[in-house]
Amino acid sequence: MIWDKSYFDSFGVTDGQTDTQFPYFDQADRIIIRSRETLATLTANAIQSAIEEFDALYTDFYGEGFHEHMGARLLRDETIEDYQRYHPEVLDLLLIQDAYPIKNKPFNWSHIDAIIALNVIARAVTEDLSARDDQSSTDQIRNHEASEYLLLANEVLSLVEPAARPATDNTQSLNARKAARAKHAPRDELKQEFFDWYARHDDKRTFTSKNQAAEKFYRSLPEHKRNLIAESNAKRFFTDALRAYLK
Repeated sequence: MIWDKSYFDSFGVTDGQTDTQFPYFDQADRIIIRSRETLATLTANAIQSAIEEFDALYTDFYGEGFHEHMGARLLRDETIEDYQRYHPEVLDLLLIQDAYPIKNKPFNWSHIDAIIALNVIARAVTEDLSARDDQSSTDQIRNHEASEYLLLANEVLSLVEPAARPATDNTQSLNARKAARAKHAPRDELKQEFFDWYARHDDKRTFTSKNQAAEKFYRSLPEHKRNLIAESNAKRFFTDALRAYLK
């Protein structure tokens, strides 16, 4: 899940900081600086309004109209290069921006992209602090998870520059678009399988939390399905998807 505004409770948009124990803190700081430079022209009230605006749009996008949005996604001229370059959630973010133009506001989508990038960093910092406090992760896992968040934040921040946005290409063949979407289909199907499994077991007290449900489901999968997701990422992959699905 690319967005959760609650992470700004402990990491402010304009004043949140990393520390030297955060993996790749220097890279994170560069993303923070670039994002805040984009927001420099906005007042604190405008930034808060942008946060609330996107939170509402994000909730609506993944709400009852989600399948309609996914139908619209099939009409978007996403190229194979888009899928190779961007995280699937960034492609969804592009669809959100297509579906919800920002008009007559003191902020625009570039400002919101910068805020989202900061939100990804906020989540990375918050989760890393938690992992350090309870010693639940090895340094190798912490480094891996931090690097994934940094890559995602960088991708989002790249959208601030209009020239960096993937251009549509009406000459792209239907077969090529299908091939691009098929690249992520197995993982999308696995998410749906988890949603169905969760619904069947939710009232049977077979797990006490979404995290535990994700772990149990992952362990129950045959090897060829487990291989679709790195074990160190599995819990977050399924819990993020479930939170977005249940919103």
